[in-house]
Amino acid sequence: MRIAIDGTTLCAPDGSRGAGVEHYSWSIVNALIRLRTEHRFIIAVPPGFSSVRRAQLEAVGDHVRIMRCPFSKPSAFARHAFMPLHVALYRPDALFCPHGQIPFGWLGRSVVTIHDLSIYDHPEWFPDMQDVSIRLLVPRSLTRAVKVIAVSNATHFALQRLFPITNGKTVVVHEGVDVEEAYQALKDQFGNLALIR
Repeated sequence: MRIAIDGTTLCAPDGSRGAGVEHYSWSIVNALIRLRTEHRFIIAVPPGFSSVRRAQLEAVGDHVRIMRCPFSKPSAFARHAFMPLHVALYRPDALFCPHGQIPFGWLGRSVVTIHDLSIYDHPEWFPDMQDVSIRLLVPRSLTRAVKVIAVSNATHFALQRLFPITNGKTVVVHEGVDVEEAYQALKDQFGNLALIR
């Protein structure tokens, strides 16, 4: 199976590692491509994606292909129109979107991860994204997805409440912890942690 991945959230818009959704995207993509399967992966990365991280993904094996967006800056047009068209050239069987939205231009099978629905519970936190996201992007993504990944039971219940169409196609996949990375972060923050290891 050829699996395309919308990797536009593999890093922050400025190219840094980012946090939250960027961390989740990086972690789950790394885990997926390291599975011992016959699947091939086409990963669409944003313009600011570092060459070091690209090399880390490509080093996993020849079943991973990195596709960089040719635009110099990330844009809605690049993500919603150009990227899906470019990915479609590789004839993937499905597109995985780890950040809650399926690009408008993608018409094939897709899987989307929903982290939370705070945009509906607290629209005041997202004043610039209310109209497009609330009325169009999120509902369309949830309708089109063949599977929806909820990162918690709370998110799953919120999906059932707000979007009954997701009933029967939502699975809960809890976010994990990379123990080595967590240890290194603590060590960097607090110094020698030999006593707790």
